[in-house]
Amino acid sequence: MVSSDQNLFHYSLLTLYLIGPPIFISLRFLQAPYGKHNRPGWGPTMSPPLAWFLMESPTLWLTLLLFPFGSHSSNPKSLFLISPYLFHYFHRTCIYPLRLHNNNNKSKTNNGGFPVSVAMMAFVFNLLNAYLQARWVSHYKDYEGDGWFWLRFFIGLVVFLGGMGVNIWSDRVLASLKKEGKGYRVPRGGLFELVSCPNYFGEIVEWLGWAVMTWSFAGLGFFLNTCANLVPRARANHMWYLDKFGEDYPKGRKAIYVVSEAGLRAYLSKLHMDGLMHKKRRISEAPQPPPLYSMKVQNYTIVSTTLGLTTHTSSIRIITPTTSPAVSSGTLISQPNPNIIVTTIRNPYDISCASVRRAYLLRVEMKKREVILSK
Repeated sequence: MVSSDQNLFHYSLLTLYLIGPPIFISLRFLQAPYGKHNRPGWGPTMSPPLAWFLMESPTLWLTLLLFPFGSHSSNPKSLFLISPYLFHYFHRTCIYPLRLHNNNNKSKTNNGGFPVSVAMMAFVFNLLNAYLQARWVSHYKDYEGDGWFWLRFFIGLVVFLGGMGVNIWSDRVLASLKKEGKGYRVPRGGLFELVSCPNYFGEIVEWLGWAVMTWSFAGLGFFLNTCANLVPRARANHMWYLDKFGEDYPKGRKAIYVVSEAGLRAYLSKLHMDGLMHKKRRISEAPQPPPLYSMKVQNYTIVSTTLGLTTHTSSIRIITPTTSPAVSSGTLISQPNPNIIVTTIRNPYDISCASVRRAYLLRVEMKKREVILSK
C-alpha cells in the first residue's frame, strides 16, 4: 500500500511537469473559450459561477480528505503550511463564484456559458494538484527537523498574501466595471496602470510564495503550471484590449509582467500625478466664495466684526478715520452716521480679526448687496 502510494505520488509529480510545456504552447495559439474569449463550438455550457465552484472544489474536499491520513498531519508546521493553500481555495471555490453570481445579476449582462469540457479539464488538473500538495505537506515531507522552515515560511507567506491581495483586488475592479451593464471598459488604477492582467500576475506571485513555503518539487511544479496557464492567457487578454479599445488603451501597459525600470518609474510617476490630480479635484470641489471684483479706495478702520456661526454670515462695521479716529475695536455705534457702513456677507473666509486696521473696499454684486471684505 505504501509502495503503491509512493508510485502514485511520483507518477503524478512527473505528470505535473510533463503537462506544463504542452499547456503553455497550446494556449499561445488557442485560448480557452470563456470570459472575453467566449465562442461557440466547444460543446455544452454551464453557468460560470457553477463551473468555477465545481472545477475548483477538489482543492478543498480532496485536501481535507487526504490530509488527516498523512504521517505528519499533526505536525504544527504542516498545519501552518496547508492553511494558506486552503484559505486561497476557500475564496476561489466559495466566495469568488458567489460574487460572480451577484455581479452578473446586478449588471444583467450575458457573458455566455462556461464550456463543460473546459471545466472538466480544470477539474482533473485540480484533482492531480490537490493530491500532490496535500500528500507532500502532510506525509512525504517531515518539516519537524527543518531548521530553515520558519524563515522560508514567513518569506513565502508574505509573497503569497501579497499576491493574493493583488488578485482579489484586481478581480473586484474588473467586476465593478460590469455592474452598470455597459460591457467591458478599460480598467484603471493600481497595477492596471502597469499591466493588463494584474489578477493573473497576483495569482502567479501567490504560488511563487507557496513554492518558497513548501520548498518542494510539488510546489515548484504548481507554480510553473500556473505560469504556463496564465501567461498566455494574459497575453491574449492584452491583445484583446488593444483590438477592442485601440488608441484609447494605454500604450505603456504590458500583458502581465513589469520587467523594466522605466516601466516601474512610469508607474510611480503615474501614482504621483494621480495624487496631485485628486488633491486638485478636491480643492476645486470645495465650497468657494463667489468671484470678487475689487478696486482700492481710501483706508478704513475695522471697528467690530460679528461672525454668525449658525447662519454663516458676518457683519462688519467700519468707519473712516477722518470722521471718528478715536473709535476702538469692539465699539458699537448706536446713532446713524453716514460715514459708518454696516454690511452682511455670506462667505467670511477672508475676514480678518478686529485688530487689523487697514482694509480695502471690495464691491461686488451679491444678491443686490454691497459687500465689504477686509484684506
